[in-house]
Amino acid sequence: MGPLPSLKFIELSWCYNVEGLEVDASNLESSTYIGNDILVAFQNIRYNGVLAEEVM
Repeated sequence: MGPLPSLKFIELSWCYNVEGLEVDASNLESSTYIGNDILVAFQNIRYNGVLAEEVM
């Protein structure tokens, strides 16, 4: 799946057999993950209105 610019909230709870997650959502405001440890990669995430890569 490609970028999800209109996604604002995401919550994943106990999704078995998930090994990793990639999130590309420039308007994401909140995310929650409950489950086993997995790799989560975020892209195009804003922090106080600025793209995170511009902050770092």
